[in-house]
Formats: sequence, structure tokens, C-alpha cells
Amino acid sequence: MSVDTDTMQSIKKRVYELIIEPPDGDKIAHGVNNAILALIALNVLVFVFESVASLQTQYEGFFFYFEFVSVVIFSIEYLLRIWACTYSEAYKRPIRGRLRMMATPMALIDIIAILPFYLAALGFDLRFIRILRLVRLFRLFRSGKLAQAFGLLVKVVTDKKEELGLSILVLILVLIFSSSVMWYIEGNEPGTQFTSVPASMWWGMMTITTIGYG
Repeated sequence: MSVDTDTMQSIKKRVYELIIEPPDGDKIAHGVNNAILALIALNVLVFVFESVASLQTQYEGFFFYFEFVSVVIFSIEYLLRIWACTYSEAYKRPIRGRLRMMATPMALIDIIAILPFYLAALGFDLRFIRILRLVRLFRLFRSGKLAQAFGLLVKVVTDKKEELGLSILVLILVLIFSSSVMWYIEGNEPGTQFTSVPASMWWGMMTITTIGYG
């Protein structure tokens, strides 16, 4: 019995390393994680191309099977992650630990991303929430240098929150002032689009962001 338990614990440890916490220098574990991240990126790319009507019509079968295979892989990965998480001291309790893992931001992102596919298979028309697959992109911030860069960005935003808040306030004041001036100047012209200050804010936002108005 102890041999079986030890073997199971060893398998759980390896699954934990492959999917949740790759050890430094473990090329296989990092390869598995990079493959999952690459599949996430490909899913986003396919989602973008699928929005083109001509491509959707021509490659409808490919898009369906690609999504199907991707969801199967993501589902297996999710279930393995929930099963193996009890190897960690933070999630050691079999039930409570797994529930805690399921409530973590990354686990919630994963389940939100794959849930629409299964609900659609049950007959729910959830095409409009397929965009939720994009939230899996946030998992990219767990990998290597991206994780460090994202952590640095969060630290900068936290340390400079007062300056950023003041900059946003100044931007809002400039937007309101410029929009009010344009409404005052152009508001009474025939066929004007500056019919009110809120309507003029669209022009103001496009001008401030240098996108261009019209």
C-alpha cells in the first residue's frame, strides 16, 4: 500500500512540476509550459482570423476542430492542475486546498475561457461571449521574463499612483475644457456634430489620442 501511495505522490509531484511550478533548469517542464502558452497565443490568433467572414466560411471546419482540440487540451490541463495542487503546502488539504486553487485568479481565468465551449455544446447560444477566450492571454504574464516585466510594471504603477492619478485628472480637465470650447464655437452651426459637450468629447478624445476625428 505504501508503494502505491509513494508512486502516486511521485506522479503528483511530477505533474505539479510540469504544469504548475516548473523547477529551474527543468527543460521538459518549461517546454510543457511554453507549449501551453503558445497554444493560448494561437487560440487568440485564430479567434482574430475567425472574425473575418470570408475566412470563417472557407475554413469553418478547421476553426471548429482547432477549438475543439484546444479546449480538450486546456480542460485536461485544468483538471490535472486541480488534482496535483495538493502537492503544494498552500493547497495541501484535499478538498479545501483544491477549492482554494479553483478560486485563484489564474484558475478562474482558465475556467471562464473554456466554459463557453461546453455551454454552447449544451445548446446555449453563447457566441457573443467567445471573446472570453482572450482572458487566457493573462497567463502569458506567468512566464519567465514576461512575469518579471509585468511585476515591474505593477510596482511602478503602485509607487507612482499619485502622479498617475494627477495626470489622469489633468487629462480629464483638458478634455472637458476643449470639448466645451468646441461646443461653444461650433454648437450653433448647421449640421454640426458638436451638439453638446458630451458629443464634443468624442472629438476631444480622438484629438488628444492623435487617432483622428471623422
